[in-house]
Order: sequence, then structure tokens, then C-alpha cells
Amino acid sequence: MPPSPEPFRDGSPVLFSAPGLGVVALVLIVLFASLVAASLFPLQLLDPAWQLRIAGALIAGAPFALLGLALLQIAVELGPHDPLLKNRQQLCS
Repeated sequence: MPPSPEPFRDGSPVLFSAPGLGVVALVLIVLFASLVAASLFPLQLLDPAWQLRIAGALIAGAPFALLGLALLQIAVELGPHDPLLKNRQQLCS
């Protein structure tokens, strides 16, 4: 029986496959970057309140980045022959 192009592979949803986890990881990392970038502007390097706001944004967004990196590692382990996932892992590491 040939494999069908269904959203399920071997009974598991595509989201839990290596490419699905890679996309979720990328979304989480982009979310972290956008949260930090939003708090950067306007630049006020010498203002202590601005510095505290940046530190707060980094701390508040850190779980998104860490979860994204962890999911990327899991995705590479699930799909060891996917060159796109390996490139993303090398870029993020």
C-alpha cells in the first residue's frame, strides 16, 4: 500500500514529526526576537529605565527561546537526515 499524503504519518500527527517540530521551534525563536526587538526602540542607552525594560524583556521572553532551542534539538534527533533542520541547529547553536 503506497503512503498517502494525509496529515497523519504512521498514526501520529504531522505536528509531532521532525519538520513540524522544526517549524514550531522557529516560530518560538522568532517570537522571542520580536519581543526583544519591540522593547529596544526608541534607543535610550543611558536611561536606566530603558535598560531595566530590556532586561525584563530578555528575562520574560527567555522561556520561548529555550523551548524553541529544545524543540529544535528534538526535531534534529527525530529527523537526522534532514539538511534544513541541521542547518537551523547549527545556526542557532
